[in-house]
Amino acid sequence: MKNLKDAILEKLKVDDIVLEEKFPIDGTLDDMIKFLEGNGFKYVRCDGAIDKWFNKYKSKCFYKNSERLWFADTSKEKISEDNPIFSYRVQHKSFTVYYCNQGIVYWLAGETIENSKENKEEFLRELNKRFGWQ
Repeated sequence: MKNLKDAILEKLKVDDIVLEEKFPIDGTLDDMIKFLEGNGFKYVRCDGAIDKWFNKYKSKCFYKNSERLWFADTSKEKISEDNPIFSYRVQHKSFTVYYCNQGIVYWLAGETIENSKENKEEFLRELNKRFGWQ
């Protein structure tokens, strides 16, 4: 007869262990895109106002060009203060959380969240709040 420890270890599979997801805020643009794709985000084509295009797709989506990466989840609700767009500006390595309403852009916390230690934390807090990431 097996002892309790052996029985538990036999039932426990390494594949069943899920590590907490952590957005690669200090990673490269490619790291961020791989992370998003691994979390069900799909690349979408955008031509015009980013919020209107994201709302059109009604899904977890991202768009990137040479300057910026945008991502949001519009599968349950449209872009709004409660469902903002997240953005990473490649050249300046800055992070932004915002939403649009009738062509007016509103920055959450009143301004662009720049890439400093404190504001990275604010950006990560907002990501965790919206997506359950670290």
